[in-house]
Amino acid sequence: MTPSRRRGWRLAAALLLFAGFGQALVQDLDEIRQAGVLRHLGIPYANFITGAGDGLDVELMQGFAAHLGVKYEYVPTDWGRVFGDLNGRNAKRAADGHAELLDEASIKGDLAANGMTILPWRAEIVEFSNPTFPSGVWLMARADSRMSPIQPTGSSKGDVSLVKPAMGFTLRETLGVVLGGGRQGATPPLAGAARETPPSLPTGDTSNLRGRVLVAEDSPPNRLVIERMLERLGLEAVLAEDGAEALEQWQRGGFDLVLMDCEMPGMDGFEATQAIRAREAGGRIPIVALTAHAFEDNRQRCEAAGMDDFLPKPFKADPLREVLGRWLGSAAAAGKINQA
Repeated sequence: MTPSRRRGWRLAAALLLFAGFGQALVQDLDEIRQAGVLRHLGIPYANFITGAGDGLDVELMQGFAAHLGVKYEYVPTDWGRVFGDLNGRNAKRAADGHAELLDEASIKGDLAANGMTILPWRAEIVEFSNPTFPSGVWLMARADSRMSPIQPTGSSKGDVSLVKPAMGFTLRETLGVVLGGGRQGATPPLAGAARETPPSLPTGDTSNLRGRVLVAEDSPPNRLVIERMLERLGLEAVLAEDGAEALEQWQRGGFDLVLMDCEMPGMDGFEATQAIRAREAGGRIPIVALTAHAFEDNRQRCEAAGMDDFLPKPFKADPLREVLGRWLGSAAAAGKINQA
């Protein structure tokens, strides 16, 4: 089956689609039935698609294929090429916040079913399913924790704004216990718990690492984890919530290295890196990509944007220390290399 361009531009789903889009999709379903196979584009992401052949979206699409009376085929993709694999044209978020069409690509799938944030620029080029399945996160806290349920605001955005600070506070308490020497006000450790350094954290001599690291990461819990790991290594961390804030912090100068999350709302890590490279004068600061998509083409995209190294997420302390040691040994010795 060769999907039409028109169909390609219309089909994408956060979890499930084909509901309520009219005659064009009826024709598409007929094509899928005639082909005898439903090609499901997916990206390993949380419990939606585990990468081990199962997950919520895999089960949903297998059931959908059975309903259509066709075979099911999983087609792996990644965030950089999912839209091209779906509709024949790659796309990304442009600097003005809208969608930017890129190079043409071969269509490889009939639909994309994945845990995917519905962003305005994505909605410009694909049509998301209605209804969608909202993702849920269960937070479990100790009985003596100061965390308490929120009062629903009536909107998802409002609820998230209340939950995120609570998640960050609970994580600070937990890290304070696990790492030993937690911050003031942290919950005391459980009775009998040994205050030892977990095996995943770096141990031994860290005197060769020093410097000031700019961390661009949109997830509050992730920022906190990275900050504590850097502090354990004797490094100073300055945090930014998105690419625009990272660029602003970098322009103030005094950094030895940047840990740059690739996927962030607003200005993403690729755009922020390109902006830094365009403004650099008198030195090049090492920029390390933080990404959950460890595919070769994603590495190439990081390099093309001007990033110097690559650290897949979720990352562990040993790979982090290896990357930091690779760049901070010379960068810190030479002094602050970004004088924006």
